[in-house]
Amino acid sequence: MKKLLLFFTSISIASSATTWPHIAHAQPAGNGSCYAKALPTKGHGGHDWANDIQSARNNALAACRKNAAQTGGTPNTCKIVESHCRPNK
Repeated sequence: MKKLLLFFTSISIASSATTWPHIAHAQPAGNGSCYAKALPTKGHGGHDWANDIQSARNNALAACRKNAAQTGGTPNTCKIVESHCRPNK
């Protein structure tokens, strides 16, 4: 029974890993029109939506440093790897 449960758990983890980047990049309604993502050389990074590009970049770097430190990564190596704003309509 334990082997069967472990098998199904690993399948659900593997299938959710392929959809994660799309979910993480989705913009929540009303949280700004500029996006930034920061990644360290090791560990988990961070991302943020904000009203202006500088706020998004600063918040993404802060989230990257926090997440990298919590996951045993290298917070001092966080760099912005993506940033953009949606055009105004």
